[in-house]
Amino acid sequence: MKFWLSSLNQKNYLIATLFPLFIFIIFNSILYFSGYNYEIFDLKWLAIIGNIYIFSIFSWWFVGFLVKHKSYFRDFRFWVPILLSLATILWFYSYKATAHASYIIAIIAMLYGIYKRDFYKISPSLIFLSLYALLQFMGLLWVKDISLNENQWIIEDQIPLLILPVVLCFYRLNAKDISIFCSIIFKFCLVLLIWYWIAYVLICHSAEISFLSCFGFRKDYLAPESPFGVLCFHTQKHYSFIVWLLTIVGGTGYASYYQNKSGFISKGELFIYFLFLFCFINILQVRLAQVVFFILLLVIICFEMLKSWNLRNVLIISISALSIGIFGFIFLFNYTHFFQDETRNILYSSTLAQIQENPWFGSGTLSEQSIISKTTLDPDLFKHLHNDFLMAYARHGVLGLVFLCLFLISYAWESFKLKDYRMFFFLLPTFFLMLVDSAFFYQKTIALTCIFIGVLYVSPKRNLA
Repeated sequence: MKFWLSSLNQKNYLIATLFPLFIFIIFNSILYFSGYNYEIFDLKWLAIIGNIYIFSIFSWWFVGFLVKHKSYFRDFRFWVPILLSLATILWFYSYKATAHASYIIAIIAMLYGIYKRDFYKISPSLIFLSLYALLQFMGLLWVKDISLNENQWIIEDQIPLLILPVVLCFYRLNAKDISIFCSIIFKFCLVLLIWYWIAYVLICHSAEISFLSCFGFRKDYLAPESPFGVLCFHTQKHYSFIVWLLTIVGGTGYASYYQNKSGFISKGELFIYFLFLFCFINILQVRLAQVVFFILLLVIICFEMLKSWNLRNVLIISISALSIGIFGFIFLFNYTHFFQDETRNILYSSTLAQIQENPWFGSGTLSEQSIISKTTLDPDLFKHLHNDFLMAYARHGVLGLVFLCLFLISYAWESFKLKDYRMFFFLLPTFFLMLVDSAFFYQKTIALTCIFIGVLYVSPKRNLA
């Protein structure tokens, strides 16, 4: 029994995770060489079987984790990162459940901090975050042409940012708690990525095309089938946000391994994770994410080479960074609509035209809906401006944009100052998502953003009131 519950043994978990993949490869190869083709393939059965296996393997590791740390069951601080990680996993199935669960956990944690008379030192990033959250709320006072009584975004968009700075004054996780949070999510997403690949291979077999087709640069490589069938394991289908979350989990997982090699994540798991993350990004053909993936790998290489800093490593890093920069620009220009997207051009030009009326304080919170309604775009399909910096500028003018940028810069600076690089690995993919979609101004992402900002907020010391 102890052997089966020793799931913190990384080798055991990695073998259990990869076992169905090996069985599938053998089974699929036999069918392929026998000439059998999947004429009709129902993804519902794969979703059921996949979810059973995903949660079985994850639960096995999770129970083993709890058994090993049962002496901490009475410690409230032990349960906070666990509950937050489970709330984050819920996002794949219901973003509203994640939001509501995170609110409850945050308020309870804050009350616990007040009860313990804990008060944490306020850092520059927390000041800028508080100022921006306050500006978000005050922006409701001067917004025009928006019915506040009928708009549910007031709660879903404002509450997380308003709660977060207050909670961080009274409660923060320590480095070990952060490792627990990152590891639990990492274990779940590792199994999920493998089953994404299995679903993709089955779809390719049904369409009678090679599974290597995803590594080309054609979005219609799977026609008439859709690559989004690989998302059958959960109800969340917004592929940009899914890739964003999986990239953050990979980056913070590496940072946890880098800072604590005796922790819960092994080098083998990291290799498998990034291998299947690369495959998943190519399956969905998320162009910008392909560039971000290589930037993330370059950053990881930099961290590894910093252990033995010399001229050779400096040259390797410099040449690699220059190559990825040139390749990324050419790739985005030739194979995407990143610089010539008509929809974004309409949104951007309309926003810049309206912001001229009040460039310093903007048009108010939720004013982007008025901007979208004045264009030819469908307001039911476009809920935001697909650029967080432009959203901040439209809502709160230069003042809001400055507060948001200062928060991001100071948050990254504190990551290096405190030598806890998980904050940086969260910001890296988040920055690119903010350029093309939304991490701070959309109901499907704001709760996740606040969870990661709050969890990764390490404080060097605390003051007792």
